[in-house]
Amino acid sequence: RHLFLMCGTNGSALQQSIMGAKVEADGSLGQWSVVGTIPTTVAPDLSATPVVLGALTPFAALHANRLTVFGLLGGQSFSVCGTATAAIDGSGIVGPVTVIRWPEDGASLASSPGGLAITPGGVLYALRSESVTPPVYSTRVGPDPTWVRLPLSTQPDAATYTSAVFCRGYIYRIGGGTSLAAATGTDRVYSARVEPSGGLGPWALVGSLPIKMYKAAIVAYEDNIIVLGGQNTAGANLATMYVAKAQPNGGITPFFADEAAI
Repeated sequence: RHLFLMCGTNGSALQQSIMGAKVEADGSLGQWSVVGTIPTTVAPDLSATPVVLGALTPFAALHANRLTVFGLLGGQSFSVCGTATAAIDGSGIVGPVTVIRWPEDGASLASSPGGLAITPGGVLYALRSESVTPPVYSTRVGPDPTWVRLPLSTQPDAATYTSAVFCRGYIYRIGGGTSLAAATGTDRVYSARVEPSGGLGPWALVGSLPIKMYKAAIVAYEDNIIVLGGQNTAGANLATMYVAKAQPNGGITPFFADEAAI
């Protein structure tokens, strides 16, 4: 029962620290502390020139005592789009982090990452944000995840910094920026059914957010989808929390603003 805060940027430099805090029985949080770090150099097979490594736009998932981070992993040039994975012990300490290069892209980064969703069975779905036909990849949580591009699962449109979550048998893609700079946002909500084979069914437009936004945190609790924070189209940070209920058919009820602003 721990909460982890992943890397990111302080506005001028990449952050490599992984912060952790214990969740107490009453729901409160213990003291935050540094429990792990992203490695300081990229392995030789990831880049011709090793660079200081951090995570600019990290998406993280926790399953079976293993933490998986997906996002822009790089330094001055942000040259590597990849995955970092590490085991977590019972006290919440993150073990050695292994960096794995994203397939197909190599050291040439042509797009920003989209959202990352995880199923209860430990299957990860990564939504890329290509300029025309953004694909979806999947892998199973483990010490050496191998990403596979899913056939027939192209997202309906291109968007950067989307939020993704698994709920009631569907992957939901929420919000995002409509350019690599995320200068303009979208309020669209899509869903796709997770098939027994692990593939995804066709994407459908199922709703909209109250405002256009991107870079939001998202969680699912029972049938509730909760969207926290993010940025609006002006680039301003948001301190709102929106909640909607996922439907059995992949639909979603209208979002409402929760009174508990963050």
